[in-house]
Amino acid sequence: MLKRQTNNIGRHSRATRRRLARVPRQAYNEFVRITPKRSGNAKRNTNFSNDSIRGDYDYVNRLNDGYSKKAPDGMTDPVISYIRKLIFK
Repeated sequence: MLKRQTNNIGRHSRATRRRLARVPRQAYNEFVRITPKRSGNAKRNTNFSNDSIRGDYDYVNRLNDGYSKKAPDGMTDPVISYIRKLIFK
C-alpha cells in the first residue's frame, strides 16, 4: 500500500512541475496582453528571456507606475496577481 501512495505522489509531483514550468511564459503573455497600446512600441519591445520579462523601451517605468489610463495599475502588479491565480487555483 505504501508503494501505491508513493506512485501517486510522484505522478502529482511531475504534473505540478510541468504546470509550473509553463508559468513564466504565461506571465509574459499576460504582461504583453495588458501592456497599453498607443503605437505598439511597448508591446513590440517587451521581451522574454531566461524566465524574465524585460521592457526594452525608455518609458517602461512610467507605464508600470500607472501613467497610462489604459493600465492604471501598471503591468507588474496585475501579472503577479495573475501568477498567484495560476499557481493556487
